[in-house]
Amino acid sequence: MTTSKREVFIPGWDTLQWRQIVIQGPQQSADVGIKFTQHQEARCGGGFCYKESNQMSSVTRNRFIIWRCLGNVLELVEQSLDVNLCNNAVRYCFPGCCVLPNVAITELAHVIVVLVATDKTVHRLTFPHPSKLPVVTDTTITLTGSVETAQPSILYSCSSDGLLDSSNYALITIGSSDTSLVPMCSSHLSPTSKATFVLATHAGSMLVVTLPSPGSGDFSQQIELRQTSMMQRLWTGIVPTIMRQGGCVPEMVCGLCLHSLGSDVYIFALCRDSKLRIWSTAQWECCHTVNLLDYIADVSNLELADDTQHHLRKSPGDSLKRVGLAACLAFDGKQQVCLLQVEVTNSEMIVHHIANRPLSTDRVHSMCVSRAEVWLLCSSFSGQTSIVHSSVDGTQFGSSAWNTVICDDRFVTRMADSPPMDRTPIGIFADSRTGISGLIQETSLSLLRPCDALEMVYLSDSSLSAEDVPPPMTGLQQESSSWSDTLCVLQVCRMVSQQFSADSLEQLDAVLDGGDVHSALQLITSLLSSGSQTDDSSSHDGLSESILRLADIDGLSAAISSLMFLLDVATATTRFLGSCQAEGDAERALWCQKLFSSSLAVLCLSGSVQQVAGLRRRICRDLLLTIYGVLQRRNEIGLSTSEDWQLSSESREQALQLMCVYSAIHWMAVSPIQSVTQSQLETNVHQLLALSLVDVINMLHASHSVMLAEGSSLLELCIAATGGLQLRSQ
Repeated sequence: MTTSKREVFIPGWDTLQWRQIVIQGPQQSADVGIKFTQHQEARCGGGFCYKESNQMSSVTRNRFIIWRCLGNVLELVEQSLDVNLCNNAVRYCFPGCCVLPNVAITELAHVIVVLVATDKTVHRLTFPHPSKLPVVTDTTITLTGSVETAQPSILYSCSSDGLLDSSNYALITIGSSDTSLVPMCSSHLSPTSKATFVLATHAGSMLVVTLPSPGSGDFSQQIELRQTSMMQRLWTGIVPTIMRQGGCVPEMVCGLCLHSLGSDVYIFALCRDSKLRIWSTAQWECCHTVNLLDYIADVSNLELADDTQHHLRKSPGDSLKRVGLAACLAFDGKQQVCLLQVEVTNSEMIVHHIANRPLSTDRVHSMCVSRAEVWLLCSSFSGQTSIVHSSVDGTQFGSSAWNTVICDDRFVTRMADSPPMDRTPIGIFADSRTGISGLIQETSLSLLRPCDALEMVYLSDSSLSAEDVPPPMTGLQQESSSWSDTLCVLQVCRMVSQQFSADSLEQLDAVLDGGDVHSALQLITSLLSSGSQTDDSSSHDGLSESILRLADIDGLSAAISSLMFLLDVATATTRFLGSCQAEGDAERALWCQKLFSSSLAVLCLSGSVQQVAGLRRRICRDLLLTIYGVLQRRNEIGLSTSEDWQLSSESREQALQLMCVYSAIHWMAVSPIQSVTQSQLETNVHQLLALSLVDVINMLHASHSVMLAEGSSLLELCIAATGGLQLRSQ
């Protein structure tokens, strides 16, 4: 698998100012509603990005919504990477109910509609579109803990008014205390604004509830669909015959989604028997059935687990002609992901099989499909969480490897003294237009950022070839042969570090951080020579074997220099930075003034820099060990005189300098800011002015406009003030 993303934990989620709205409908009978047992209460999450969130001049640029279902509570949080939003977090509480998963969010021209179902009710929540909000500013406590000016969120003025109107609410009038549990539900807003909800039971039936378009004067409608073609038309207040309680049947629905095709709304139901059944809500019947096992070459060794949970998701989009589907079939210790496209032409439905591929994991908890990728949140029986994703392009999906996300559980946050947060993952979301993707946890959020080539190689569980990792975009023209050599040096550096014990590496880090270069180099020489780096007696042989792999490289010093060029961010990227202040680009410069300037973006950028600096500091340290190891084995490797001189002088010094730079950046990311007196500030300013090191006037203006909470890092202050201004000017 290829590593392509890395988790960045966002601290401060507990500082959100929550509002709570209780939705208490008419008192319903205890025998009404489909029951959930306690252990099956929904704990899931997802996200939504606006249609124009990737447009530079849009009010919804880099703006998104996070939702979580926790028991009888639905949490909604609107966030932005560009501006701080006030009154952006609300909890809807449904007493005596359990919120079902798969909340649907739809963006219309004037409003944002959220559809949510419980085991007893269905609801439509309506909010103003961000473009229709008043242009006002308020103050809010941001994720960094500071009090700053903010723009109103779509949740700014939400209330309980109108939530129980007939177009926004319906009481489920089917089922009883012994009705089969609901394992899955889905909802959809049609082009005519009619809301359709589908709830499924273990008995294999489905309940379809529709809410009329607002202002139409119509009533809600409930239809019970059964695979036996037995159907009962239900109107509000009429209770049907109680469905029998039973075990899991082959027709039990495990995955649901809905989509409008033509003038009909179709229900796509993935059942326990691995068949996709497509229902028409115009005819109220199953109009098409596809056996997904037909697309798997060998099904002889595939067995359904007792708690089988297939997943089904549709690709985003509002096309009335076709829809893309992704199905994940769950078997014992194996998964099969299948891509389909469904279209309706001349009243005829056609299902196209795009591709399918296996996935070796014990369980898939959540699934997300963007316009370009399919994402899965997986876990092993031992409890280890993993996230994988792949392109939905048919030519790539069936052949390329799954991309993995590095979940960094050891991420050091600035809130070291705060109580631990529940970081149990419950959902994932991704938007291919903006590149925004995130991991939703029970009480926190992590954003997923792209990994560069160095991270992909160094953090991967396996050895990657030049074909697996594309050459990074740098100022050098990387040929395939030179990139392969550079990649080999990087992998040897990682192998060398693995021959040393954690205590030895920590000791070396401490000496290097202390700035005693002479002692550090002595320690490196001692570690390489002693052969006692680990308790394993063969570690010295493993070290020699790793280093001697470099003997196959023709031009070793050039490959090491190329690696250090990649490590030096300044020289590798400066020539690719363009200025927004160029002639004719004033409008772009104006829009860039607020790019990534919110408290959420500051935390994400600071966390990302901390990770990158920490890893590159580690690579520089391992490169130093490798260079000294090469010099000790110069004869065996066959170093030329010029290569010997370059490694022992230029390369060694450059590696040391780079490591010092990344150590300083990492220190800024973990060191909290401290309050200073006015006299101390004036003294510092005079010293900086005398040295002519910085533009002090601009720095002070930027710093005075940013007041971060105590405990924020120096790097957060830099990004929120002068550093952020300089970055956005490029």
